[in-house]
Amino acid sequence: MSIKKTICTAILFSFLLGNYNIDLGFALKPFMIVGLFLVLILFADKIQTIQLSYFDYAFFTLSIYGGITVLFSQDIYAGLRLFVLSQLVLICYVTTSAFFSKLKFSISDINQSIVITGFLFNFISLSLYFYGLYVVSGDMSSYMGEDVYGLTIDRGLPRMIGLTFDPNFFVMFNIVFYFFLAFKDRTMFEDITLLLIIISIIFSLSRGGILAIALPTIYKFMQSFLKLRLSKKALGIGALIIILIASIIFYIGDFINVIFQSRLSGITSGSGRTSLINTLLTLIYSNPIFGVGWHNFRYYNQQMTGEYHYGHNTFLELFAELGVIGFTIYLIFLFFVYRKVTMLANLDLRFTYLKYSFWAFLISMFFLSSIVNEVFFLYLIIIKTYYSSYFYDSRKFF
Repeated sequence: MSIKKTICTAILFSFLLGNYNIDLGFALKPFMIVGLFLVLILFADKIQTIQLSYFDYAFFTLSIYGGITVLFSQDIYAGLRLFVLSQLVLICYVTTSAFFSKLKFSISDINQSIVITGFLFNFISLSLYFYGLYVVSGDMSSYMGEDVYGLTIDRGLPRMIGLTFDPNFFVMFNIVFYFFLAFKDRTMFEDITLLLIIISIIFSLSRGGILAIALPTIYKFMQSFLKLRLSKKALGIGALIIILIASIIFYIGDFINVIFQSRLSGITSGSGRTSLINTLLTLIYSNPIFGVGWHNFRYYNQQMTGEYHYGHNTFLELFAELGVIGFTIYLIFLFFVYRKVTMLANLDLRFTYLKYSFWAFLISMFFLSSIVNEVFFLYLIIIKTYYSSYFYDSRKFF
């Protein structure tokens, strides 16, 4: 592997290690340390300008507005922590994008780095998961509610978290890797990587995560079928998923029945989300314009229900905390991201997977609190790097 691809892979991988951080009142994560190091490199090279996209300005505006709402909130400390975190994430995101642009990665370099990063992430995660199963040795009750290496015991179920802290976020971290590999002509190494990703997603037992992956995939299959272009690769993926599920049901038997009963029984309450949604809607109705203050939902939820939980819905939580003003800015941010993704897909079919990834991220956000999430900013870095690399490659060609 070339030095360029090694650097690119190392930086991409650092965004996936957020569970391994230093507590400074907020989590100082590996990608932040890497990002601050890149700031020094860019200053040393006397970089004069950094190109920003419309969605960069939109999110910066959102973060500033969020910081202002903190001043009038009940839990100022929590809000200030998120404000500082958002500024750090923005700095790391912008500098990483600028650094990638400076190195002039080719599209091939980026794509190979994505595959290698996806392989490492899922191979290590699966290894930690199976080691966790070995440690637990079937004694779920003794480890109830605990994280054991790559798994967490949630309501008696061994759910995969791998290198992350939550099974739902684990699937979200795999969105880009899955859709990059799912509908392309793959090498054997890429086939192995995709297989690891699919197995990992199944072991997460994440309803929201699997739905986020499944809906764009089904849409892609339907689109291909209607155009009579259903490739052998696409058929192979569908057959592989069916075989995997059938094998799990056949070999695990009664245990899988317990899993389905446990997971499906939580649908009526949404694993406690019904109460959260009620609280979110109450706060939205009481403060529709400006919201209750950034990162203040947990404070109000504790006051109203006694539970100190996130809202588990990015859109409703953001609406409750930042009101219609913040919600509108966030929609503008997403609009500019999707416009850039659509433009790339129109330029080159290799970038079409970014659209499916975008939809999957949106679906995930309906089940997670992820207003400032590093993996979505990693996705934005990939978008910006593709854009600059495409025109760089074009200049080299012509």
